[in-house]
Amino acid sequence: MRARASASARTVYADSMSRYAVTTALALITPSLSITAQEQKPPRLVRSLADGLVRQRIEIDRLRPPKISEGVELGSGQGPLVLLIRRAKGGIDFEVIERGHGNHGPSPVPKLIEEPTPKAGGKKKPQEEAEEPDAELILRVARKDGILSITKGAAEQITEGKAIDQPALKAALTRLFEARRGNKRAKQMVLDIHEEAMIQDVVTIVGVARKVGFSSLMFSGARRGSLTGDDKKRIMDLPSKYGFRVEHRGAQGGQPVADGEVLVLLDGPTRWADFSPIYAQFAKAGIWRIGLLCQRDMRTRFKMPINLPFDAGL
Repeated sequence: MRARASASARTVYADSMSRYAVTTALALITPSLSITAQEQKPPRLVRSLADGLVRQRIEIDRLRPPKISEGVELGSGQGPLVLLIRRAKGGIDFEVIERGHGNHGPSPVPKLIEEPTPKAGGKKKPQEEAEEPDAELILRVARKDGILSITKGAAEQITEGKAIDQPALKAALTRLFEARRGNKRAKQMVLDIHEEAMIQDVVTIVGVARKVGFSSLMFSGARRGSLTGDDKKRIMDLPSKYGFRVEHRGAQGGQPVADGEVLVLLDGPTRWADFSPIYAQFAKAGIWRIGLLCQRDMRTRFKMPINLPFDAGL
């Protein structure tokens, strides 16, 4: 009897210790799982002070920015931030915008554009030049009689229609991006934009290109529009007036590089020809951090970076 009782006691004790071990293990594991789940939870996005100030200006003045579905938070980056508003009738206003307290993430650094190294050999035919592994990718964007056309170079049509076929554009740009793997300038693209193309066309194309992987975009074309002498001076004086730190680079120190950012709010339907003189004046002033202000709806706004690149010779 005593043997049976002792065996029974040992069994109960073993079962008890087994349950204790399991319970203890779960107690130790559960907090770890909870912490891991918390660590993996994406951080809550908080709108910056800049977003609220811009929203207020849009609502009070009834401004109409271009539309995009996603982009970069308005207050991201560091340093002075200025809002430039170009109104539908052509007038330009400036306003200082606060990013708000806290860390808004690192500011971008100037991107250098590498020019291809000339290779030895005889003169090549145009077709052979287009097939150079380090050839520049140029997308031409034109709008005529309400029809927008996007072509690679002067010939290969990407898409055409009253509006941009975004799935078709994404498929074509993905194909071009994949074909350029190994190219030193694989992530670079030049957008040669016709004067009648709309800013809405441009921000849509830029958004698709960035999703595909083209992170370094350059813009050319359509400078027939003009700024008044007063507006040119106001842009040139913008860095000193708003506290942008300016360096001078290049062999002769002739290229200013301003450490500040300008958000550009273009009101209403705006052609590229209306904006390109402003963009060119930014380059003269050394203002290279530029964001086109866009919105998804009245509650959600973004900026689409169109930062100016710098020649590697700097």
